[in-house]
Amino acid sequence: MDQEHRWRPKTPLRPGVFDALPDLVLQRIIQFLSSDMKYLKRFRQTSKRICMLANPCLFAELSINSTALISQSSLGSIEAALRKDRASVLSQHVQKLRVYTVPEEWPNNGHMSVNFDCMNFVVARLQNISTIRWYHMFASYDYPPKSVDDLVQTFGLLPSLRELNLALNKLSDDPVTDLSLEPISNLHVFNLEWLHTRRPHPHMLLQISKLITRSPDIERFSFVIPDATPIEEDFGPSVTLGEILVALDQFPNDLHLRSLETRGVIVNVADIEQHVRHFKSLVDIRIRFDPSPSAVANIGEVLSILSVYMIHLKKIHIDKFYHPDVFTYLSSYPGVEDLSLKPGHHLDDSPEILERFFTSVLPAQAASLRRLRLGVNFDTRWSRPLFTKYLDEVAKCQRLEYICCWVLISLADVDANESGNLLSWLSTALRLPNLRCFKCPPMTLMRRQFNGIQTVAFKPQQYKRNPDPAIRAHLTKLVESFEASARPSFDIDISYTKVI
Repeated sequence: MDQEHRWRPKTPLRPGVFDALPDLVLQRIIQFLSSDMKYLKRFRQTSKRICMLANPCLFAELSINSTALISQSSLGSIEAALRKDRASVLSQHVQKLRVYTVPEEWPNNGHMSVNFDCMNFVVARLQNISTIRWYHMFASYDYPPKSVDDLVQTFGLLPSLRELNLALNKLSDDPVTDLSLEPISNLHVFNLEWLHTRRPHPHMLLQISKLITRSPDIERFSFVIPDATPIEEDFGPSVTLGEILVALDQFPNDLHLRSLETRGVIVNVADIEQHVRHFKSLVDIRIRFDPSPSAVANIGEVLSILSVYMIHLKKIHIDKFYHPDVFTYLSSYPGVEDLSLKPGHHLDDSPEILERFFTSVLPAQAASLRRLRLGVNFDTRWSRPLFTKYLDEVAKCQRLEYICCWVLISLADVDANESGNLLSWLSTALRLPNLRCFKCPPMTLMRRQFNGIQTVAFKPQQYKRNPDPAIRAHLTKLVESFEASARPSFDIDISYTKVI
C-alpha cells in the first residue's frame, strides 16, 4: 500500500475507538505504522495508553553527531531536562545508538567541544543501550583534547552494551590511526569495518584483538575491508586473521565464537588451527575476497581442518570453491541451512564443479537448506540456463525459503522475447512450498567479467548503447506475465539491492 495513503484519518481520532483494543492488536498496528514515523507520531497522540505502547518503537534508536551545531545554552537545556527526569522516555527506551565522530568542517568554531560534552552527557544516561553503531574518522586535529577517549570511556560504562559495530576511516593525509578501545568489554557481537585505503596500524589491530579477549561471551565477530582495497598498491601488506587474533595466543580461556566473517583478510589454515579451541562452537562462516594468491587453497584447507575437528557449519558464504576439499566438506554431513557460492575464480565456473554441486552437495543438504545463493554479477554458467536434472535437485530442497540467483539475459533475448534462465528457475520455485522470496536480479552486462586467474576485475564490454535498461524492462515484463498466470505464493525480487 502506498505510504502516502496507508493511514490518513479524515476526522480526528477518538481515543475510545482504539482504547477498546487489546495491547497485542495495538502493538501490531504500531509495528505496521513504524515504517513511516510521521504516521506513528500522529497515532501516538491518540491516547496516553497508546503513547506508552508506541514509545519503545518510536524511541528505540538515537543518532548523535559530533558536527551538530549545539550551542552552550542548548547543552544546558538538554542537561537540565535529563537531570530532572531520570526515568525519561529516552533513558527508558533507547536501545540502539548511532554515533558519528568526524573532523569539524569549519575548524575552531567552538562547537566541537560543546558537542562532545553533550554526547557524553546524553550517552551516560542511556543505560539501556545494547547496540552502538559508530562511524569514526581518525584525525590529529579538530577533536578537543581527550574528547574521543572520554566518549569511549562513557561507552565502556554502559551496563547493557553487548554489540559494537565500528566503522573506521581517516583523512588520507592524516598520520593518526589509533583509537583506544580499552574501556569497552563484555561484548557479544563485535563487527569492524576498515574503510581507509591503507592497512590498519599493528597497534590498532592489537586494540581490536584485546577487545575480543575482554569479551569472554563473544559469539559473533567480523572484520571487513571493502573488496578492492586490499589489492591496491598503497594499502600495504594484507591483513591476516592471525594479526587480528594475536591477543588470543596467550588467552587462557576458550571462547565460544559462533559466527566469523572476514572480507579482504587472508584466512589460512595455520591461523584457524592455532585458535581452533575458540571455534568449537562455530556455525556460521563467511570468507570473502581473501587477497592471498593462495586463497583457493586457503578456503579448502580451512574447511578440511573444520571437518577434522567435527565442526559442522550451518551457514557458509564463500567466493572461491573449486578446491576439492570444499565440496568434500559440504557433502560430508547434513545440516547446512544457509549456503552462498559466489564464483570468484574462473575454475569455479567449470562444468565439473556444477555437476558435483548439484549431484553431491545439494542432495546432502536437501533436508535442511533454507537459504540458497548462487552466482554473481557477471557471466558464468551459474547464471545461464541449467540442466533440468540440476533444477530437479533444487526442487527437492523442500525447506527452502529464499533463493537468490543472477539472471543472464542478453540483448538478443530481449529482441527475441526470450527469458534466458529465468522461467526455468521460476517453474522450479513453484515446486517449493515454503519459498517466501525468489531474488533474480539481471546481470549488468556493462559491469564486469572474469579477468585473469585469481579474481574478477571491472572490464566493460563494448556496446553502442547501454543494454541494461532494456534488459531490466524486459525482465520486469517477464515477471509480471509470470505472476499474472502462475500466481506464485512467493515474492519475486528483481532489484539489485541487498544481494547478500
